Amino acid sequence: MASGIVPPPAGIIVPWTTPPILSGFLATGNAWQGAVLQIFNIFIVGLIWWPFLKVLDKNYYETEIKDQKTA
Repeated sequence: MASGIVPPPAGIIVPWTTPPILSGFLATGNAWQGAVLQIFNIFIVGLIWWPFLKVLDKNYYETEIKDQKTA
């Protein structure tokens, strides 16, 4: 926002129940750059969480296989 790529918030209070992307659009005073920034942020969060979810999935899979062998 300091660089001017995305406009600063317009002072509009967006309800917390507003879906992502739409809330970015509304919070920046109907600027499409706010929605694009939220899409980018969601992508970055996905990249950060991906390894942790893979480990969790692997643990669940191993537990499922172990439970099938004992049954």
